[in-house]
Amino acid sequence: MKTAAGFVLLCSLFATGCGGGGGGSGNQLPDRVTHSIIGTWEHVYPATQCTESNQFTQNGEFAGQALDEVISGSYTFEETVPRGERHELAILVLEDNEQADCFGRNTNSVGRSVTVFVSFNSPDSIEFYSGKTGGELIIDFVRVD
Repeated sequence: MKTAAGFVLLCSLFATGCGGGGGGSGNQLPDRVTHSIIGTWEHVYPATQCTESNQFTQNGEFAGQALDEVISGSYTFEETVPRGERHELAILVLEDNEQADCFGRNTNSVGRSVTVFVSFNSPDSIEFYSGKTGGELIIDFVRVD
Protein backbone atom coordinates (compact mmCIF):
# COMPACT_ATOMS: atom_id res chain seq x y z
CA MET A 1 0.00 0.00 0.00
CA LYS A 2 1.34 3.44 -0.73
CA THR A 3 -0.59 5.46 1.72
CA ALA A 4 0.34 5.66 5.33
CA ALA A 5 0.66 1.88 5.57
CA GLY A 6 3.13 0.26 3.25
CA PHE A 7 4.03 3.19 1.03
CA VAL A 8 7.58 2.02 1.13
CA LEU A 9 6.23 2.76 4.36
CA LEU A 10 7.91 5.73 5.45
CA CYS A 11 10.43 3.44 7.05
CA SER A 12 13.94 4.35 7.75
CA LEU A 13 14.44 6.94 10.40
CA PHE A 14 15.92 8.11 13.59
CA ALA A 15 18.61 9.01 16.01
CA THR A 16 17.36 10.09 19.36
CA GLY A 17 18.25 12.56 21.98
CA CYS A 18 16.45 13.84 24.99
CA GLY A 19 15.20 17.27 25.74
CA GLY A 20 14.03 18.53 29.07
CA GLY A 21 11.24 20.65 30.32
CA GLY A 22 11.73 23.65 32.45
CA GLY A 23 9.93 25.80 34.90
CA GLY A 24 9.53 29.52 34.96
CA SER A 25 8.71 31.66 37.95
CA GLY A 26 5.63 29.82 39.11
CA ASN A 27 4.82 28.39 35.67
CA GLN A 28 5.69 24.82 34.79
CA LEU A 29 6.20 24.08 31.12
CA PRO A 30 5.33 20.55 30.04
CA ASP A 31 8.20 18.08 30.08
CA ARG A 32 9.34 17.81 26.47
CA VAL A 33 11.30 15.22 24.53
CA THR A 34 13.29 15.56 21.32
CA HIS A 35 13.92 12.83 18.75
CA SER A 36 15.38 12.81 15.27
CA ILE A 37 14.17 10.68 12.38
CA ILE A 38 17.43 11.02 10.47
CA GLY A 39 18.90 7.67 9.45
CA THR A 40 17.87 4.44 7.76
CA TRP A 41 14.95 2.33 9.01
CA GLU A 42 13.72 -1.11 7.93
CA HIS A 43 10.65 -3.27 8.28
CA VAL A 44 10.60 -6.95 7.26
CA TYR A 45 7.15 -8.24 6.34
CA PRO A 46 6.92 -11.61 8.15
CA ALA A 47 4.78 -13.43 5.57
CA THR A 48 7.11 -12.72 2.63
CA GLN A 49 10.40 -11.67 4.26
CA CYS A 50 10.28 -8.64 1.93
CA THR A 51 12.20 -5.68 3.35
CA GLU A 52 11.03 -2.08 3.19
CA SER A 53 13.75 0.49 3.81
CA ASN A 54 13.49 4.26 4.23
CA GLN A 55 16.23 6.81 4.67
CA PHE A 56 15.70 10.32 6.06
CA THR A 57 18.42 12.93 5.60
CA GLN A 58 19.22 16.14 7.47
CA ASN A 59 18.14 18.28 4.50
CA GLY A 60 14.51 17.09 4.56
CA GLU A 61 14.78 14.49 1.82
CA PHE A 62 13.80 10.84 2.02
CA ALA A 63 14.28 7.77 -0.15
CA GLY A 64 12.50 4.47 0.18
CA GLN A 65 12.70 1.02 -1.35
CA ALA A 66 10.40 -1.99 -1.08
CA LEU A 67 11.10 -4.96 -3.35
CA ASP A 68 11.59 -3.29 -6.76
CA GLU A 69 9.87 0.00 -5.96
CA VAL A 70 12.04 3.06 -5.32
CA ILE A 71 10.50 6.35 -4.20
CA SER A 72 11.91 9.66 -3.02
CA GLY A 73 10.71 13.05 -1.95
CA SER A 74 10.66 15.50 0.91
CA TYR A 75 9.55 15.32 4.53
CA THR A 76 8.98 17.42 7.63
CA PHE A 77 9.30 16.04 11.14
CA GLU A 78 8.16 17.49 14.47
CA GLU A 79 11.27 16.82 16.57
CA THR A 80 10.16 18.16 19.96
CA VAL A 81 6.84 17.24 21.55
CA PRO A 82 5.46 17.01 25.09
CA ARG A 83 6.62 13.78 26.72
CA GLY A 84 4.28 10.92 25.85
CA GLU A 85 3.03 12.46 22.59
CA ARG A 86 3.84 11.25 19.10
CA HIS A 87 5.91 13.16 16.55
CA GLU A 88 4.22 14.24 13.31
CA LEU A 89 5.92 13.08 10.10
CA ALA A 90 4.66 14.44 6.78
CA ILE A 91 6.00 12.97 3.54
CA LEU A 92 5.55 14.16 -0.04
CA VAL A 93 6.49 11.70 -2.81
CA LEU A 94 8.25 13.44 -5.70
CA GLU A 95 9.63 10.42 -7.63
CA ASP A 96 8.42 6.83 -8.05
CA ASN A 97 9.80 4.24 -10.47
CA GLU A 98 6.37 2.52 -10.57
CA GLN A 99 7.84 -0.94 -9.95
CA ALA A 100 6.27 -3.57 -7.68
CA ASP A 101 6.40 -3.03 -3.89
CA CYS A 102 6.29 -5.74 -1.19
CA PHE A 103 2.56 -6.20 -1.85
CA GLY A 104 3.02 -6.59 -5.61
CA ARG A 105 1.53 -3.17 -6.39
CA ASN A 106 3.15 -0.89 -8.93
CA THR A 107 1.12 2.31 -8.71
CA ASN A 108 2.52 5.80 -9.21
CA SER A 109 2.68 7.68 -5.89
CA VAL A 110 4.13 10.93 -7.27
CA GLY A 111 2.35 13.85 -5.64
CA ARG A 112 0.99 11.73 -2.80
CA SER A 113 1.22 13.34 0.62
CA VAL A 114 1.09 11.16 3.75
CA THR A 115 1.09 12.17 7.42
CA VAL A 116 1.78 9.66 10.19
CA PHE A 117 2.57 9.99 13.89
CA VAL A 118 5.78 8.43 15.17
CA SER A 119 6.33 6.83 18.57
CA PHE A 120 9.91 6.11 19.67
CA ASN A 121 10.13 2.89 21.68
CA SER A 122 13.91 3.13 21.89
CA PRO A 123 16.70 4.78 19.90
CA ASP A 124 16.48 1.84 17.48
CA SER A 125 12.73 1.14 17.31
CA ILE A 126 9.80 3.25 16.11
CA GLU A 127 6.13 2.79 15.30
CA PHE A 128 3.92 4.74 12.88
CA TYR A 129 0.34 5.49 13.93
CA SER A 130 -2.61 6.98 12.09
CA GLY A 131 -3.35 9.47 14.88
CA LYS A 132 -1.52 11.89 17.19
CA THR A 133 -3.21 10.07 20.06
CA GLY A 134 -4.95 6.74 19.74
CA GLY A 135 -5.24 5.70 16.14
CA GLU A 136 -4.17 2.49 14.52
CA LEU A 137 -0.63 1.09 14.50
CA ILE A 138 0.41 1.14 10.84
CA ILE A 139 3.90 -0.32 10.85
CA ASP A 140 7.07 -0.55 12.95
CA PHE A 141 10.70 -0.08 11.97
CA VAL A 142 14.13 -0.78 13.35
CA ARG A 143 17.09 1.48 12.82
CA VAL A 144 19.88 -0.01 10.73
CA ASP A 145 22.26 3.00 10.69
